[in-house]
Amino acid sequence: MSMGGWVYGIQGWNPDLKSAFVFLENFRSGLPDGQPKFLLSLIPDYPLLNFMLNTSIYVAVSYRLFELTNTLKTAFVPSKDDKRLAHNIIAAGAISVVLYSLSLVFLQIPRMMSVIDRTVLKLEVCQLLCMEP
Repeated sequence: MSMGGWVYGIQGWNPDLKSAFVFLENFRSGLPDGQPKFLLSLIPDYPLLNFMLNTSIYVAVSYRLFELTNTLKTAFVPSKDDKRLAHNIIAAGAISVVLYSLSLVFLQIPRMMSVIDRTVLKLEVCQLLCMEP
């Protein structure tokens, strides 16, 4: 029985394994051929053991992210303090505007550098052509 058939056979009683398998399949499909075998193969020649190990890593990381999300939620979204919630929303909006503005400035840097390079090149060419022998 292939690994896919084995996983699809157990998906009815354990949805966590199904989601882990879907995650691994999506991860594998976005990479070039041959690469996922080396990335996800922690124990050579044992595909089910690799699947179990990768699934346990995925579940552990997912659980940790869930805990972090809940911690951050209580820090940034207070449950009973509407004034603090409004301040957090305003601060988030201000930070977003500042970061967006900075990204626009950073995107203009290559264009400004190319203009500067062309100007310097024109000046050098002009100096070379205007030189007296």
